[in-house]
Amino acid sequence: MRKLALVLVLTAAAAIAVLTTAASTATEPVPTVAREVLASTKVASPPGHTLYLVRVTAMPGALLAKHFHPGTQSVSIQSGGVTYTVYKGVARIFHGPADVAAKPIRVITAGHSGPIRAGDWFVETPSLVHAAKVTSPGPFVVVYAALLKTGAPLAIPVQ
Repeated sequence: MRKLALVLVLTAAAAIAVLTTAASTATEPVPTVAREVLASTKVASPPGHTLYLVRVTAMPGALLAKHFHPGTQSVSIQSGGVTYTVYKGVARIFHGPADVAAKPIRVITAGHSGPIRAGDWFVETPSLVHAAKVTSPGPFVVVYAALLKTGAPLAIPVQ
């Protein structure tokens, strides 16, 4: 009888633990976009600037809202793909090695959208206002280097 009671108590405790864990995870939001600063350093030239190395991971269907960057960024798409929309400025998209004389494979002008996929790279300047929607079935991962005035945010939202 004592063994049966002990088994019932342990089973009930295990069930409560499973239900509690499931309930707490079900109410916690799942991040759809995560930005991670991998490295940063204040540079000597130009004075008052910081160089960042950043990785952004966005899940399928995620929206990277309309924004711009207050400095210049060199962007490399590691995996996945997005539809990239330009609201102001021009995005020249390249593919393959960047250490050769590269020609754009696509130019996206203000008011237009276009695909950006793994292996593509491009430069974002402060005048480029843009947004993106992840269209790939797996995560969209981008790594970029950004040169910004020290203390400036990595991105600035636009209404």
